[in-house]
Amino acid sequence: MKSSRLLFLSMTALCSLALADVPQHGASIGDPALKGRFTTIREPSGVTMLDAQTLIVVEDEASHALRRLEVSASDPLHFRFQEFDQRPAKGFIQRQQIGPLDDLEGIARVSSNQYIIIGSHENASRGKLPAREKIVLLTRDGADVTSTAIRYDLFDQLAKRYPELAKIVEGSKKGGKNALNIEAIAFDRKRQVLQIGLRAPLLDNNAIVISLDNSIDYLEGAEPEFSSTLRTIDLGKNGIRAMAYDDLSDTYFIIGKQESGGKNRSTLWTLSATLNTVPVRYESDKKSLFDDVEGLSPISGGVLFVRDNGGKVNNDDQWFILTRSQLGLYN
Repeated sequence: MKSSRLLFLSMTALCSLALADVPQHGASIGDPALKGRFTTIREPSGVTMLDAQTLIVVEDEASHALRRLEVSASDPLHFRFQEFDQRPAKGFIQRQQIGPLDDLEGIARVSSNQYIIIGSHENASRGKLPAREKIVLLTRDGADVTSTAIRYDLFDQLAKRYPELAKIVEGSKKGGKNALNIEAIAFDRKRQVLQIGLRAPLLDNNAIVISLDNSIDYLEGAEPEFSSTLRTIDLGKNGIRAMAYDDLSDTYFIIGKQESGGKNRSTLWTLSATLNTVPVRYESDKKSLFDDVEGLSPISGGVLFVRDNGGKVNNDDQWFILTRSQLGLYN
């Protein structure tokens, strides 16, 4: 009897370990609480909420890289805003120092008056498209950006710190599965850590997340302090297309998608900010709900998603909102 009980317990433990290695499925999501179209924004690739009245949206095109949304109604069921151009710096000299901002792919709030933006850094285009090889810290006062700090050496620093990553991306072709491609950043305001999410490459079919522990100091000129090893997360062979930190739940929201295949769907995941748990995937009644989503941000009472649909004008859900209760979050 005792040996049978021990065998049962051992089998239970083994099953628990096996399940822990498999991405678990979270709550099933119905229709968005609210959806709509932008009037001047065509290809949003990231969004972050700075305060209850202000969001910043980044776009792929250099001619209108930054947009500001001024919120007049923040309730997720009655969300309303106006769109404005956002200059990357107030003064002419500062704007000249920053130069063009092209192919911006990620944005993350540091505080209500600071945020970080990043270009794709695709290594196959290194030196040819320097406007895409920037990571920038912007400090604002109201609607004006009053100071900036910029670095151009992120790829070189990553290659130096992680030789295994440098070996994977070396010699890769533009758009190839092994070409370095950054599409997401998120700032953990509890731990003061910037997470850099890679669209490509994958490592052993897992998405790569790089932790930069001193992002503000690095942007202001210090040597970077990266995590000792590359962190990988199992998103079902998906790379990372968007991510955001949620202060209330101390988690990341992540949009994943496989690099190739026309029928591959984008997926939504959540992951503890400690990065030491199994990612949880959300299911949706509408399989295409997260398709083309390239940016997301917690807002009051919910999460705002923005979709880059290639500038199509007939899309009535270029942005949409899911409430916290739809996402199984009640804090």
